[in-house]
Formats: sequence, structure tokens, C-alpha cells
Amino acid sequence: MPACDSQATVVDAKTITISWDPTASAGGADAVAEAAAAAADDEKCCVGACEGDLSKYYSIDTRHNMCGECCMLDSDYNKYHLFEPGLTKADNDSPCLPLGFPDYDSTVTHGALNIKMTLDLYNPANATASTSKWGFGQ
Repeated sequence: MPACDSQATVVDAKTITISWDPTASAGGADAVAEAAAAAADDEKCCVGACEGDLSKYYSIDTRHNMCGECCMLDSDYNKYHLFEPGLTKADNDSPCLPLGFPDYDSTVTHGALNIKMTLDLYNPANATASTSKWGFGQ
């Protein structure tokens, strides 16, 4: 990261505190965006192969134009499929990528009580072409 007077601190999974002196250096905004992106990468739950008995599943949310990836037991498929009709067992470790959703957005948990699923959400390739999710141009 370039030297500058900016700093990003992860407060929790959804809050990033950013301090930046815009007069300090020309690379300040870029440095903050890089730090925030690095912090977001640390949150991902389901990158690559799933561990143990878990299998990779995905679903395309056409209403919000996002793809979600999760790791779950095959035996839980029917339970979650009731709430997510598009839930599909993946044939690779990154199913959203070849479907045109390469850009990581966030990691969320959907559901309640004992029917909850944590998943990584991805945007389509053109959704973040001009502006990152933190509002900085790319």
C-alpha cells in the first residue's frame, strides 16, 4: 500500500472506520480503498473448496442481481431448498465466477433460529466497473 496519512480499521463484519487527511497525499483515497478491500477479503466464508463433509452450493438472486456461494451438508439441501428454490449444488469451487459474478460484495447470514446460512455474495462483472462499494472510483 502506498505511504499516506489514511487508515482503515475493521470495527466489526459490517463497519469499517476510515480516517483520511485529503491534503496529505494524492494516493490517500486509493490507499483507503485498498485497505477496506483487504479487510473485506478477510470476511469471506466460502472461498475455494469446502472443508470436511461440506459441499459447495450456489444460488442466483435475480431480484438483486447477485450470486451467493455457501458450504453446507448435502443432507441439509431439502431444508434450505424450501426457502431458496434456486439453490444448486456446484460442480466447481467458485460457481459464481463462470456464471458472470466475479466481484465479491459481502458475507451475510440469512435465516433465523436453527435455519441459518452464511454465504458470500458476488456482483456481476459490470456492476462495479466505475465505482467500488465504498464509493471510490476505480
